[in-house]
Amino acid sequence: MKRLFLLLTILTISHFSFGQLKNVELEDSLKRYDNIGHGIAISFQSGIWVPIGKLSKIFNLEPNIGSKLSYPINQYLRLDLGIIFNFPTTSKGYNFHVNDSTFRVKTNSGNAILGLWINHENEIKRSIYFDKYFGIGYGFIGTDLLNKNSRNDKYYDVETVNFNLGLGIRKMFRKEDSFGLFMELNFAPYSLFGRVDDNFGNSYIITGIYYKL
Repeated sequence: MKRLFLLLTILTISHFSFGQLKNVELEDSLKRYDNIGHGIAISFQSGIWVPIGKLSKIFNLEPNIGSKLSYPINQYLRLDLGIIFNFPTTSKGYNFHVNDSTFRVKTNSGNAILGLWINHENEIKRSIYFDKYFGIGYGFIGTDLLNKNSRNDKYYDVETVNFNLGLGIRKMFRKEDSFGLFMELNFAPYSLFGRVDDNFGNSYIITGIYYKL
């Protein structure tokens, strides 16, 4: 009887201790969730714009910078609004079509994306987060061809719709800030509106570092 009582006592204490430990872990997890899952966040990125395929025959590797404003949807999903710049962008000559005329142009300014992203983030290890995101936006590449028909745009642009898929891994520090690495694949059909030839190219990679706070 004493042994049974002792066994029940040990089991009760063990169950209570385990429950308390789980509660502490849950509370700690919720605190970390409060830090990353609630409220508006902002991120900054810096890296390299890497044209691939046919696009690499016209453009070179270029510096990349960008910023995104992030709104929480739920514990795991966020909606990001941002702008990405790749500049200075230099190129070889390519054909640009305007009103049934074709001009030989170059890019010596830059290109950019204004877009929306859905970002799924989850904690894979304590303070280590894995981001997966999909984005769509407006993309353009500047040219050196003067636009005499517009008061707002001095030069013509190659405009298109931009799609991307990306991955990032980051580590949290200072309670709410995090720092990590990212890589994304972009698809931008630049010939969509007939401004450039069909063989202009449409794919590039952006990779680098990002800081989120």
